[in-house]
Amino acid sequence: MEKERGGQAAGESGSGDGVGAKDELRARDRRERAGESSSGGATGSAGSWAEGAEPIGRGENTDKISINIMRKLDQLLPTRRLGYIFRVRHDIRAVNEKAYEPKLLSIGPYHYDKRRSKLQHMEEHKLRYLDDIIRRREERDGVSRTDQLREYLRVLEELKDRARGYYAEAVALEKDDFQEMLLLDGCFIIEQFRQATWIARRHEREMDPLFMADWIFQKNKFYDITFANGLLEIPAIKIDGLTEARFQNLIAYEEHGQGVSEFKYIGSYMSFMDGLVNTPKDVELLRHHGIFESYLSDDEAVATMFNSTGRGVIPDRNFYYKEIVNNLIKHCRKRRNVWMAKLRANYLSSPWKILSVLAASVLLVLTITQTIYSALSYYNAK
Repeated sequence: MEKERGGQAAGESGSGDGVGAKDELRARDRRERAGESSSGGATGSAGSWAEGAEPIGRGENTDKISINIMRKLDQLLPTRRLGYIFRVRHDIRAVNEKAYEPKLLSIGPYHYDKRRSKLQHMEEHKLRYLDDIIRRREERDGVSRTDQLREYLRVLEELKDRARGYYAEAVALEKDDFQEMLLLDGCFIIEQFRQATWIARRHEREMDPLFMADWIFQKNKFYDITFANGLLEIPAIKIDGLTEARFQNLIAYEEHGQGVSEFKYIGSYMSFMDGLVNTPKDVELLRHHGIFESYLSDDEAVATMFNSTGRGVIPDRNFYYKEIVNNLIKHCRKRRNVWMAKLRANYLSSPWKILSVLAASVLLVLTITQTIYSALSYYNAK
């Protein structure tokens, strides 16, 4: 019994020593982290290795995570201001993904990865535009092309952080790539406007493939819809294979750009037209009245375009046609207007129908006149 008790006591003592050693290791590890004792830190390090390298492993992992977080913090934009350049939200892109993919060229960082693949041709065109700009200045002022590039890049070095701030999310490009993008894209846009407005060099525009596209000079205010005296007037609009993409990109800009304008003109237009156009018959009617000039395959394709594009737009307080819609509803609730509309639709919609109505009216008048004469003759005979 005594041996058993002694063994039990020794076991308890050994257990207590083990607990004490672990406590000492923890204390040394804490001192090492706090920097209280260099010798203690070395001993603690050896003790940590004896315990399975857990503290050092933890420390290395923590350092790695903290460095990664600091890198992200360095790339973080300042407190969010009103951004001007947005990536289209997923719910808007879901209507038609292809509408938001660049087909000809990419401006800015959001589609930067495509510049070395399917948009490579336009990157060469940007370089030609840059070369045009610096060659003109070289010929005019004698400033070498190399000096010009250095000057432009110095200015962009000062502006790069401000430029990044205009994007609604962090730009993942490296500094050199971002500055080169600003230079090429900026000069491309400047040269684009210069060639578009310089009438004296019209022959250059005619030789430039970009200016052979109709979309460059479109200025039609297609959204100026009016309703007065029972007449709804809708400006004519050309519809081609790129119309849907243009509308969807403009709608996306309106949805993201807070404070861009009081009304969402494009979204309101598509929502209004979506209410008018439901079937190919509706398209046929609008085309017949000269409102649609369609270059799509058929009327069903036009109806599908308006229905799909207008699907993601929900009219709100910024709906531009609110008053027009209210007046249309009031007009259609009057029974007299409904009767007149049915009369025009059923009997006055074509010359042949009008002639038929006139013939029937004349026949009715003659019949009534004959009946009256017959009645008068009968009474006179008496």
